[in-house]
Amino acid sequence: MEETDNRTEEISGSVPVTPEQKRGMRSTILAQCFGCLSFLAFSNSLLLVYLTQLQVSTARIVAYLSLPALGEALLIVPSAFLADRYGKRRIGLAGVTAETLGFGLLTVSGAFTGPLAEAWVVMGAAVFAVGRALFNSSWYALLSPVVPESMRGEFFGRLRFSWQLCGILFAALCAAALPREAPPWIYQVLLAVMTASLVVKFFFYRTIPELEKASDMRGGFWRAMGHVVRAEGFLSFCAYVFLLSLFTAGCPIIFGLVEKDVLKLGDGLVVMLGTVLMIGSVFGFLAGGKAVDRFGTKPAFLVCHFFYGVVLVVFVARAIVPGILVPFIAALSFLFGFVRAISSIAISTELLALMPADNKSLSSSTCMALQTSGGALSGVLAAWALQAGMLSPRWSLRGLEMTAYDSVLLACAAMIVLLVVTLGLVPSVLRKSQWMGHH
Repeated sequence: MEETDNRTEEISGSVPVTPEQKRGMRSTILAQCFGCLSFLAFSNSLLLVYLTQLQVSTARIVAYLSLPALGEALLIVPSAFLADRYGKRRIGLAGVTAETLGFGLLTVSGAFTGPLAEAWVVMGAAVFAVGRALFNSSWYALLSPVVPESMRGEFFGRLRFSWQLCGILFAALCAAALPREAPPWIYQVLLAVMTASLVVKFFFYRTIPELEKASDMRGGFWRAMGHVVRAEGFLSFCAYVFLLSLFTAGCPIIFGLVEKDVLKLGDGLVVMLGTVLMIGSVFGFLAGGKAVDRFGTKPAFLVCHFFYGVVLVVFVARAIVPGILVPFIAALSFLFGFVRAISSIAISTELLALMPADNKSLSSSTCMALQTSGGALSGVLAAWALQAGMLSPRWSLRGLEMTAYDSVLLACAAMIVLLVVTLGLVPSVLRKSQWMGHH
């Protein structure tokens, strides 16, 4: 035991990594670089413009694009219980398989029209959601022993920089290949490429070492959940993550709908603006990893709240710059992605520090379930408000013409600013010495 403690202290102080850890981190990055093309399609406007070409209504588009998050929120916790008992990597591999099947169904949907096409879309999104739940249920628990504690912020920054860069390059190629009004078959080709990338992800994921084996703890699901919720500071942090996700996750979809339905931009340009948001995320991951390691999570969250609110309010006031509207929206998309990336790094770092030693998959997935349910509700509530007609389709604010989409964005901005008071729910368990000592 003394030898193990000395080894752990050495890792924390000088950041050496074992060959197995190094191989695991490399495989993690490669797996995500290939896997990102599929899940980014739900947020970078590619699937949004695809569904508009299939003549799906606006409200249903928002609901369909929220299905993976909703399904993941419902299934990730029971999936995590299975991962802790039967093996994290085994459940993760089943998840990648389901993701591949789900995206294959989305690809097939373009061969149909009307309600039949929508049925294939719903089936594909639902199966993909099951896969995301299985895959993500053990993700943080699998990486916890692979990534040394003292370099977690830096690693997650590098990881997300890598897969976001791959996503950006692919989305840029997609935007260049899309004419103003692309036929469905072009999207089918792009979706087929994404499906193939998930097959490659499967083989890289297999090589990530599972350094902590399945738990042999006795007791059922509720006993394990009781252990998780009693962990100090854990549940309050989960509540904060849920609230933050509730008022931020659906905003990129609303951005895309404004660009497509209100500003009447072409398909390629809408996808390109979604790509600009991803470029902002790349730079945010680069800056966020080092910033979180240096200053801690609470300062990062505080800055994110402020800039989230600024971006949404200024986006609503876009009519003040009619001559440079597209560059203006591109700048705001970049800043939103930058802020979202920093917030993501802070959440991941805090989560790894708060996870109890036992039932790691279950604990991390409880937090992720609340985060994804917040994101799913964000889209579902927006879709319900738009479909129910409870928001005025046209109104004015100090001479600026507004739409129902702008009403949703203003409500989100107000709540994000008000949520600053909930930062008291973030324990910030990382020690100051950890924040300052690794540069």
